[in-house]
Amino acid sequence: MSPVPDIELRGISKRFGNTVALSDLSLSVRRGELMALIGPSGCGKSTLLKIVAGVEEQDEGELYIRGVHTRDLSTRARNVTMLWQSLALFPHMTVEQNVEFGLLTRGTDRLARLERVNSLLNLLGLEGYHKRRIKGLSGGEQQRVALARALAPEPNILLLDEPFGSVDFNLSLMLQAEISRLHKQLDVSFVLVTHNRAEALSLADRIAVMRDGRIEQVGSADEI
Repeated sequence: MSPVPDIELRGISKRFGNTVALSDLSLSVRRGELMALIGPSGCGKSTLLKIVAGVEEQDEGELYIRGVHTRDLSTRARNVTMLWQSLALFPHMTVEQNVEFGLLTRGTDRLARLERVNSLLNLLGLEGYHKRRIKGLSGGEQQRVALARALAPEPNILLLDEPFGSVDFNLSLMLQAEISRLHKQLDVSFVLVTHNRAEALSLADRIAVMRDGRIEQVGSADEI
């Protein structure tokens, strides 16, 4: 692994009015690892992801992406994508249109977009789904379309915000296996937010335990 972390957070603090979401938080995510953030609701996990993604801005502290301070990077130049718990798929678009959306906004030419869409749909077991509508897909199929869309721009870092929170147990296990397989196959760092210890322990290279906006402990599953 590279000695330069993919993500380095130094003394990050974030407030919403009188509510302290993150307090002097520091954490590094190594190149190519799967880091899980666990902790109770309201401990700051999702806020931390949004700061890394550029959706929120910290009040204090510094954030580096692959050694570059984010003050010197546009949100797009961070090359970070996020899979939201709500999926946020476009119901009026086909599977193909959803997956290629990020590429389209970046001005990628049509042939390259089609090749990338084909590659991802094949990778995720969605061959032949190009023209299907989102509302006609099962929950698991929608999750995989959302995952394909997040991976389409070839991010260095993929952030996953409770991706299994709204699915049943059996589907959750299937999607966990999918995430594990993709992580091993792709040169991408994953940061997974979950409140489920079993998910974190089974999937993560390392786990960061959060409480009240702080990191309580970081380590492997065995160490935790």
